Amino acid sequence: MNLYRRLFDYAIRRALRRGAALLMDAPESAAALGHILGQQRLAAGRRKGFEPDILIPPLLIVSTTEQCNLRCEGCYARALHRQPRQELTRPQVDSLLAQAADAGCSALLLAGGEPLLRPDWMDAAAAHPELLTLVFTNGTLLDGAMAERFAASRSLIPVISVEGGERATDARRGEGVGKKAHAALQRLRDINVPFGLSVTVSRENIGAVMEEGFLAPFIQLGCRLAIFVEYVPVDDTSKGLALSKKDKRRLYWFCKRRGSGALRISFPGNERLLGGCLAAGRGFVHISASGDVEPCPFAGHSDRNITCVPLIDALQSPLLSRIQQKHSLLQETAAGGCALRGEKAMEMFSQGL
Repeated sequence: MNLYRRLFDYAIRRALRRGAALLMDAPESAAALGHILGQQRLAAGRRKGFEPDILIPPLLIVSTTEQCNLRCEGCYARALHRQPRQELTRPQVDSLLAQAADAGCSALLLAGGEPLLRPDWMDAAAAHPELLTLVFTNGTLLDGAMAERFAASRSLIPVISVEGGERATDARRGEGVGKKAHAALQRLRDINVPFGLSVTVSRENIGAVMEEGFLAPFIQLGCRLAIFVEYVPVDDTSKGLALSKKDKRRLYWFCKRRGSGALRISFPGNERLLGGCLAAGRGFVHISASGDVEPCPFAGHSDRNITCVPLIDALQSPLLSRIQQKHSLLQETAAGGCALRGEKAMEMFSQGL
């Protein structure tokens, strides 16, 4: 376990150093170097702040809201069919982020729904600059005022979701979305706010997004981070879009290459190097808009809610603990889907976890 934690902490530091190197001549370089030092302190907190058998996830993924202004094809959040529930209030959000920082979480990933529909999350995250916060947005609501919010806090990094060029983005997200996303990138460039891209990679677009010229126009606009997210099937009709094992290896090594002008990260990446699936606290946990602590955004199972128990207690829940203990039994599905939606995981959940 200690070796695994050291490997994960090293991977985080290495990624931040590579990102800082891309910003050495930019105003953001000082902030980037500050994050490197901050991550070292947080990693020490994860190792020493609590009992050795408590896994503190470096990454906290939060669905800030179930609401969204788009209806993207193959959206996993919509496919989960959650019943409408009370979303976390601002005081609850403040408490959660304070607990996450105290525990030693390194980064916060704000997703949705569409997180810009809950801008109070951004305000709360800005109050914790020690948490590197990635805000995943479709970009259609990123107007001038929202761009200024990002400019005011360099610990908040906008990450715009695209599928490729405007045509490819429109095909999945709706007509005109690609143009609106591009306009958002231009607003960020105009006020010198570095941004990231999130690209969902499927069998349909892997060839296009792995071309060396794909990122070039985005880099010219100020892109310094490109996250290539492996597509996870949400139903039987989308199984054919999942990447093959060969495709995943190609994507991983593509992201390892340097020289593109942007830090490239594949997610979840080479999990085998870190002993398999990173969910359930090994690398990340997911918190739903209503506060349910779940092993993964793709597996909506929970036995603890942060409105009822402290975060550190929720991270030791019977569900998460059992998944960690039975981790070796979890294998990715044959179609490339989330391991926590496979047969072994379903058996574990059916046993009353």
